[in-house]
Amino acid sequence: QFESSYADAFDSDFCNLFFDNCIFKDSGNDALDVSGSDGSVRNSNFTSSQDKAVSAGENSNLSICNSSFQMNELAVVAKDGSSIEIKDTHFSDNRLDIAAYRKKLEYPEAKLFIDHNELLTVLIEEGVITNFECEKVKNISSVMYGNQYGKASKR
Repeated sequence: QFESSYADAFDSDFCNLFFDNCIFKDSGNDALDVSGSDGSVRNSNFTSSQDKAVSAGENSNLSICNSSFQMNELAVVAKDGSSIEIKDTHFSDNRLDIAAYRKKLEYPEAKLFIDHNELLTVLIEEGVITNFECEKVKNISSVMYGNQYGKASKR
C-alpha cells in the first residue's frame, strides 16, 4: 500500500514491473510513474492522486487490468512512445480518465488500447494511435503540467 506520499508514490526508470493488489491513495504527485519500463498493473486501486495516477513515458509498455481509478486529477497517461493496454478497469470521478500525447519530440507518438464500455473523459493528441474513436487535438503538452490539467512536479 502506498499512501499519502509527498511526491510520486512509485517512480521507476528502465525496469520490469508487476503490481498486483496494490492500493495507491493520496499521492502528492503521480501514484505510479514509469519511464523506459515494461510491466503490468492488476487488481489495483488508485485514489486521489494530485497529478497522474499512472504515467507511462519514454517507450514504456504497460498493461492495466481489473483495476480502478477514482478521484484522480488524471487517471492514466501515455506519452512519448509508450504503449498502454487497459482491460476490465473502472474509472469514476477523475478530472480526466485518459490522456495521451508526445512531450519529447525525440520519441514517437504514444499508443493506447482500451477494452472498455464505460463513457470516459479523454484528451488525446493528434497522431496518437488508439483503438477507439475520439476527437484528437493539437499540442496537449501546453495544457498539461498545471497549465489546465495536472500539476507542476514537486522538486
